Amino acid sequence: MSHNLRLLVVASICLLPALPAAYGNVLIAIPTDSPALRFGGEELSSALAETGKQTAVRVGRDGDITVRVARSAVRGGPEAFVVQRKGTRVEVTGGSSIGAMYGLLDVADSVRLGRSLDAVEARRARPFLPMRGIKWNMPFAGGAYAGGEGGGPGQWLWSRDFWEKFLTMMARSRYNVLTLWNGCPYHHLVRLDNIPEASDVPPEQIDANIAFFRWVTKRARDLGIRTYVITWNIHVSPSFAKERGIEAQGVDTPEVREYLRECVRALIDTYPDLTGIGTCPGERMRMTPQERQDFIADVYFGGMRRASRRVPFFLRYWQGDPHATARMLDRVKWPEPVYVSVKFNGEHMYSSPRFHLLDHNWLTMAKRRWKVFWHFRNDCIFRLKWADPDFVREAIQSCNAPYSCGFFWGSEGLKPGADASHRPAGAAYAKYDYEFERKAEMYRVWGRLSYDPDTPDEVLMLDYCRRYGRAGEDAFRALTQASRVIPLTTSFHWNYMNGDWRPEHNIGAWNTSHEQSIRNYRDQETFHSVKEYIFNATIDETLCNIPDFVAAEMNESALPKGQRSPIDAAQEILNAAQEANGLIASAREKLDGDDPDFACLEGDVRIAAELGRYYGWKILAAAHLGRLLVVGDRAAREPAVKLLTECADTWQRLTDLAAQQYPTRQWRDQLPQVAADIAYAKTVQPLPSRGRAWRVAAFDKPFETPDDVKQRVWNEAEARVFVEEGEAKGLGQWIARMNAALAHASIDLAKASGPPGAFGYLARTNYVAEADGIADLVVRTTCQGTVWLGTGAQRRSFDAGRPGVHFFSGAVNSGENLIQVMLFPGAAKRQARLALDVSVLPVHEIAARMECEKAQDLRPPMVVVKDPQCSGRACVHVPRNAGRGDDAEGNPIDHGCMLLPFSVERMGKYEVWVRVFWPATTANSYFIQVDEGAIVQFGQDEVFGRWHWVKARDTYSLAAGRHRLILRTRETDTRGDYVVIAPAR
Repeated sequence: MSHNLRLLVVASICLLPALPAAYGNVLIAIPTDSPALRFGGEELSSALAETGKQTAVRVGRDGDITVRVARSAVRGGPEAFVVQRKGTRVEVTGGSSIGAMYGLLDVADSVRLGRSLDAVEARRARPFLPMRGIKWNMPFAGGAYAGGEGGGPGQWLWSRDFWEKFLTMMARSRYNVLTLWNGCPYHHLVRLDNIPEASDVPPEQIDANIAFFRWVTKRARDLGIRTYVITWNIHVSPSFAKERGIEAQGVDTPEVREYLRECVRALIDTYPDLTGIGTCPGERMRMTPQERQDFIADVYFGGMRRASRRVPFFLRYWQGDPHATARMLDRVKWPEPVYVSVKFNGEHMYSSPRFHLLDHNWLTMAKRRWKVFWHFRNDCIFRLKWADPDFVREAIQSCNAPYSCGFFWGSEGLKPGADASHRPAGAAYAKYDYEFERKAEMYRVWGRLSYDPDTPDEVLMLDYCRRYGRAGEDAFRALTQASRVIPLTTSFHWNYMNGDWRPEHNIGAWNTSHEQSIRNYRDQETFHSVKEYIFNATIDETLCNIPDFVAAEMNESALPKGQRSPIDAAQEILNAAQEANGLIASAREKLDGDDPDFACLEGDVRIAAELGRYYGWKILAAAHLGRLLVVGDRAAREPAVKLLTECADTWQRLTDLAAQQYPTRQWRDQLPQVAADIAYAKTVQPLPSRGRAWRVAAFDKPFETPDDVKQRVWNEAEARVFVEEGEAKGLGQWIARMNAALAHASIDLAKASGPPGAFGYLARTNYVAEADGIADLVVRTTCQGTVWLGTGAQRRSFDAGRPGVHFFSGAVNSGENLIQVMLFPGAAKRQARLALDVSVLPVHEIAARMECEKAQDLRPPMVVVKDPQCSGRACVHVPRNAGRGDDAEGNPIDHGCMLLPFSVERMGKYEVWVRVFWPATTANSYFIQVDEGAIVQFGQDEVFGRWHWVKARDTYSLAAGRHRLILRTRETDTRGDYVVIAPAR
């Protein structure tokens, strides 16, 4: 929509209240008195009434607006619809009564946008995602994650008012799935006459509960909403546990299994409008992944087979295994659909709009009998309003794939019932009956855009424009900008689990570091300090973390194309905060009078903007302190202190704002830790390092004889190699990563003394080897050069040639080994840089050597990638998230391998060494097989972030002649350079 047209539409919305009173009658004719058609007709009637028209909805075939249900006339399935003009009338045709209902709701939107009926545009629509759902926990006493019988104030769980409002909100927003979760809901919802101890709820109360939830599931079905009851495992009712003398959770006995089978059967038979059931292979199951799936097959599918009808099954993936799941479903052969819920971005849906997984096999396995039902887990935003249509559109696009059926969203603890978290201090703020009403914008954007991502923002902001008049658009745009703060922050400061990170309060004591190649740093506090911002991973390759950013600055290298720096990330957050504040101020100026609902919105926008200022400045301060820690740049201290002082002032303003609107003290409780960041910045010292002693001499003419060397004045130059001690305690992986990025030992010849017109430089150092062996040297230079390893008869010379990264291999002796590098800066004068990394293979002889990238048979997902730090400038990589190479029991499976044939000249015992690169503890092993021997794993050492040698755990007895070695995938994101066969020592 063009800018001018958009302004015209918004202006027309704002003028609606000024339209004349009645100026005509409109008859809406629906073919049957179905609840869905009646609801859609009443919604359209209400929209027309706002324009002054008198309306009526009746069953019939003729009217000013007529409705048809004819699936054959509508492409796109039962939820699709077509709106057409037939002369002076509007005709809405749906693929089912639900599709027709959506068509009526769409016409109602057009009317509210200011269009008269004779201007309603012809339109076809079909659901972009087949399943569009909401998740929340049933607050039954004893239920996992959400206790509190009945839902607290007002007993909203048993309120028809709540359910009618909630379900009609879902229908208006085009949701069609509701998942209801509880550890053990059965003793509240079904009667088991054959197991009288199954429930301690009085029989008359259970009967009332059954009648009520039959109404809930039927009303949901009438509005096109499929309902699922989903449990965690293993839980039983308190009365059953007491009678059996067992714990109420985590116990597997034949009696428990029979109890649960009967519960499953009774649930399906008691509620004919319940769509399906589901469970989770974990939480309270002390079993292997395969045993968990066997339990589910026996109990849940066993119970479903006893029921009078077959229903779809919903399986949560957490603590499950795709291979074990596939075997179980292959054995069960359930005739109804099976949906596997997979977390889209861990437990923070408000991070990246692109998914990041622990195991891609859930998506890519060839023999899977399920559709992925994405779980957008909202353990990010509990209090603040949120609506960013562009973020939602991009995330929804990520869900649209052949392996997926759609998504559902919700948190693990937040309930959409009584508004308990928002208790305004005075009459200036609105009081909402229910939590979902306070978060109406969040529900609306996810539902509407998952049905049709092309829904314009003007439709999404309709309620704002109707309520706030001229201020409506600015109010909505202000919320949109404020809503960018937490996703942008969490994408940069990425933490997977709910206990890792709560972005509304900058807290989280856990440190799971799931889906990350390197573990986040944590101190002992719940509050995330500025140091934790320095040593924290980002969510994906589009963002650069602070250590890598500082290393790139030190190496004077640009970031990869398309990657954003920490400075970029901080600026995006600060820009969003500034825009939000400006727009909400503009909306306040345009608002006619005071409005308690607007006051709530304004407060949330300003709180989010202060959060944005805090996070943006904190990331900038962390970048400065990263330079101080790594580079030793003490000039970075002053701006870091100033920025963190701004952070403290901002957090105080945030605390004051929040206190007016929310009863929590969580913001105020963090004030001492906010101040502690300033104290840290004032006192922190550079990371401790040890230097490799380089001696550097400048030459003003070509090097000719050893005497030339003797006549030079040697200058000491220290290279930084960080060590894990003192201030660096607990940062081992980050230290290794930085050392790898900085090449372990580097010198800048610009800092060495010598004549300005120096022809070249000779740099020398001693490398101390613990034993005789073969050394791999990775030399980085910014100019041409030559490298010597050893002295006298042992000297080996390698021509580095052009600038860049060069890989050499040569023998070293136990003790000191001289390494010399001749460098020729040329036109660059003295702006030349040298870096050296050495890894030693401790063998005295090599019987065979094989380059991984030249494997005779290389099978996916293993791929060859370029790497100048490797022999042959290439290696074999198992891409991250390509899927593991072992099953639930740890047995190797055929998921990528490389075949490396080799020969030995004489019979004997041999060792196998592999030059590898491990990024993290979750990516540090292979499987290995020699000839027809056993397949065993090796690796699992803790040398991360650099190339090094790892020995296979077995010694092999080999006959003279030809053999074959196979390296198989075990973990992803691993790299292999080459393999050496050496006589056993």
